Amino acid sequence: MSSMRTVLKSQWPDQTKSPPTLGRSALNPSELFIVDLFQHFVEIINSVERLRLIAALLGARPGRSPKVNKATYLSFLLESYLQELFVLRERFLLFAKYVKRKSKRLDPRDATKLDNLIKLTVTLFERRARQRSNHVHETRYTTDDISHAQGLELIANSPLPKDPIDPAAWRVHADLAYQETRKRLVKEVRKELEAIEKFQNVFFATIQPILAERICKSG
Repeated sequence: MSSMRTVLKSQWPDQTKSPPTLGRSALNPSELFIVDLFQHFVEIINSVERLRLIAALLGARPGRSPKVNKATYLSFLLESYLQELFVLRERFLLFAKYVKRKSKRLDPRDATKLDNLIKLTVTLFERRARQRSNHVHETRYTTDDISHAQGLELIANSPLPKDPIDPAAWRVHADLAYQETRKRLVKEVRKELEAIEKFQNVFFATIQPILAERICKSG
């Protein structure tokens, strides 16, 4: 990723000055290309940062406010995670397709590399994209352990009259279910995020030399 930054910075040599703030209509095609590259690059970086934030929130304890259902909080973070994964998938695809579209007389080998990047992106995010699609268009996404934890917490917070089970016992069960569910999600998300960060490095390492050649030709 550092090499990618080097390519972009080479088009803005004076780092002591802010980048130009002219409207797009005032820029020539080469300048527009660089501006768009920065935008694509920043969008991917920001999306990965949001995924890291969600992973950190999953690993941290939520507030102790009685208004916050801890299991529902996990569900909310998981839905946010799925949504941000979808955003990142689209950012990767847009960037690869943009570079391919804007690179005239592209070497066939480079075109193949970009096509492979697009295929790898689709494959990497396929399972999560399907989960996200289902919960958006059908029902809210959840898992069995999240639903179980939510049910126990609901009972613990709203005990039934004449319930033979001590409310404190329900609270113990609810807390245990929450902790086990959170532990599973943290492990799963961290492992997935590690794979995404590796793919991000491969993505930029593949695109960087193609961009460098494209910029040299246009310069």
